[in-house]
Amino acid sequence: MKTETETMKAAEPDDTLLHPMCTLLNKPFPECYCMHMSSMNIPKILEFCAGEFVLCPIYARRSTPRQGGRHTVR
Repeated sequence: MKTETETMKAAEPDDTLLHPMCTLLNKPFPECYCMHMSSMNIPKILEFCAGEFVLCPIYARRSTPRQGGRHTVR
């Protein structure tokens, strides 16, 4: 039998689905926004690295479409 905490945790949405992190964060390219922390890049880091990374111009430039609509990062 599950405890109340386990039941509540299971009912919570998966944060990774709501706020996807960029797949390049573990091995970013030199030009990635997260490699150049500055007050000018923080909005881009929040928008792209910690949000809509598929809309990021760097991610788009470094990824290539493949069969099935998914991208392979070069």
